[in-house]
Amino acid sequence: MAAGEADAALSSPTVTANNSGRTINITVTNPNPAVDSAEKIGSICGPLVLEYRLAGDGGGEPFRWSPEPDIDAEPESIEQAAAMLVSAGIAPPQRSASSSVTVPSDGVYMVGAVCESDVELGARSVGGVPPLAIGAQTGVPVNVSVQGRGITASVINNTGVAGSVCTAAIGELDFSRPDPYRSEPNWENPGTVTVTVPRDGYYAVTGVCVTEGTQPGEVEVVSYTKPAKVVTVPGGATPEADCGMSLCLPVRGTPTP
Repeated sequence: MAAGEADAALSSPTVTANNSGRTINITVTNPNPAVDSAEKIGSICGPLVLEYRLAGDGGGEPFRWSPEPDIDAEPESIEQAAAMLVSAGIAPPQRSASSSVTVPSDGVYMVGAVCESDVELGARSVGGVPPLAIGAQTGVPVNVSVQGRGITASVINNTGVAGSVCTAAIGELDFSRPDPYRSEPNWENPGTVTVTVPRDGYYAVTGVCVTEGTQPGEVEVVSYTKPAKVVTVPGGATPEADCGMSLCLPVRGTPTP
């Protein structure tokens, strides 16, 4: 399926987003037609926020958010149900809905929307915006250059920790992919990483410094770049795979020697 292409039954939602500090504001527009039914609404498009988190950072699970309608009573009509959805930030057919969420920490967040049909079981479409890097960059300095689909990242070890080594972890920022691209750590030349990524899109580049852990083969993360640097590989990309909210899993980079 080409980037931006939706399931044949559903058109992709339009998403706009911005942030003020750690508060992300999202507007989702559902372009799909309403259905002539007293029991079915046709489709709904809900926003989705997923944090990109480096493995081993000790911060627990990546943040994930999608709104839930606060419905105390059964709606009396499809029109009333649509109004309840809009108030929750979920867009019914031919409508827009806005919502806000405050994320718990600085970092890189993927923002998009998922449309699902209540007429054709399993029909979905997705849309998104460029990832948001929230907060002033701290931790390990990393310099990044992009040429075509080649990404080169140079890391500076500023930890002052004896025996520490540093490299760069490069991860694809696409919430709709079950297997987003992840680079392998370059421990033979740990200060610099050069990779060719498989496709256009948005990528997080994180400098990470580790030391040997207490157990053989284990490593402990000493410091890392936060938020990661977000780079655009020519053209960027929109989410392209079918993805229900229950299938969009939080993603991590995984630097292991």
